[in-house]
Amino acid sequence: MLDVCLLGTAGMMPLPHRWLTAALMRYNGSNLLIDCGEGTQIAIKEKGWTFKPIDVICFTHYHADHISGLPGLLLTMGNAERTEPLTMIGPKGLEKVVSALRMIAPELPFEIRYIELTGPEEDMEINGYHIHAFKVNHNISCYGYTVEIRRAGRFDVERARNNHIPQKLWNPLQKGQTVTTEDGITFTPDMVLGAPRKGIKVTYCTDTRPTEDIVKCARHSDLFICEGMYAEKDKIANGLKSKTIKEANEFANSMGFKADYTGVDIQCANEWNLGLYNAKKDFPEIANQINFVGSSQKRHSLLKKDIKEYYLNKYKDAQGDEKEKKKEAESFANLLTKGLKVGKYEMASSYSPKNINEDSDEIDKIFYKYRGITLNKKYFNNYGEVIKKGLYQVKNKWHPEACHTVKATFDHEFAHQIDAYLNIRDNEIIKKLYDDRNKQEITDGLSTYSWKNNNKNKYSEMIAEGWSEYCNNQKPRGMAKTIGKEIEKTWKTRKKS
Repeated sequence: MLDVCLLGTAGMMPLPHRWLTAALMRYNGSNLLIDCGEGTQIAIKEKGWTFKPIDVICFTHYHADHISGLPGLLLTMGNAERTEPLTMIGPKGLEKVVSALRMIAPELPFEIRYIELTGPEEDMEINGYHIHAFKVNHNISCYGYTVEIRRAGRFDVERARNNHIPQKLWNPLQKGQTVTTEDGITFTPDMVLGAPRKGIKVTYCTDTRPTEDIVKCARHSDLFICEGMYAEKDKIANGLKSKTIKEANEFANSMGFKADYTGVDIQCANEWNLGLYNAKKDFPEIANQINFVGSSQKRHSLLKKDIKEYYLNKYKDAQGDEKEKKKEAESFANLLTKGLKVGKYEMASSYSPKNINEDSDEIDKIFYKYRGITLNKKYFNNYGEVIKKGLYQVKNKWHPEACHTVKATFDHEFAHQIDAYLNIRDNEIIKKLYDDRNKQEITDGLSTYSWKNNNKNKYSEMIAEGWSEYCNNQKPRGMAKTIGKEIEKTWKTRKKS
């Protein structure tokens, strides 16, 4: 019997009741740990297992969320009076990394033995665990692990007797030991055992792009543990697991959006794409009016470039100096995009230029190409910092309760698109919601940003903030609930008409 427990499955940041990456296996009195993220020893205690039997620790790679829990765990193992050697397995540089972490855990009552992986695949046999390490595709050296408990063939009494093996030697031979008698006769396990039986195989890998080696090494596994991002109910889509900005752009393109997430953290881009994916399911007509997603900075630069090219083509056959033509085209582009700047404190934006038709001005058509919702790359370039800042803003009532995530920001910006499509700002219930309250009541009931903003329409940000809380707070408060219900009711009415 091999017991397997996923101690931690959170990505990058620990969450309440969900610790960082770690998996513990238990077999025949020996424990094997893969990765040791923050909170690992707490998770072990919560499980009711102990630290002392941990004989092997395998590391996939040395990013903090996979190894930051090690110093505390080592100290706890030492305090448990462990004296047996501990084996650590990991990519090249293992001893150097662990030694650095042990600056705060310098004295341990047990020896640490290091096995550093350098080849594409390596095999080890420790305490009954057959460990196969295989290289995967991450931005630093990273390995996956296959752990097998192999089972020998059944003991064959007839074969033992036919080979004239004394009965007192049957037990060690059955356990896989080779025995030599006082007479110099050697007996081997294959003389008494049948063909090997199917054992137990577990494959574990994380933080990787798909590779053929993963498929090969995981084949015939009884349990395959592999990282999967955004596996929320009814929200699973292959492109939401993008590992590169190029892939995130391509997935957005596949949904029908022009995209450029250059400068945006990949996890932020994935969550933005997740919002788009759901918007196309829930509000398809509104989502289909979005033409561009990505960074606000990229939208502005591409828009300016298109306008400049339009004027260059317009003056292409006109007489005059080419440099002057370029200068004039640049001047027009600067003038027309003068108001499109990413504000110092701007997180994201929703851009809805006027609708167009066949008779619309060519410049209006260019602007309409970039209708959409975008992120300020200077704010969304580090996922962890986004969450940290978001929690601070919620705590200080700048944004509504539970609206600290990238998803909450998406829902806020998409609400502006909903408002533009359904004219929610003209809804009398919504207007009354704002007009009957003073600034403090709006702040306490929703957020400061609901009234303290530069939007020309005073109801606009309240609508966006309310929809964001309605979508993200499990128990939305009164104002958010009213806004959410009115949007849903208006949408249903529009769909019926």
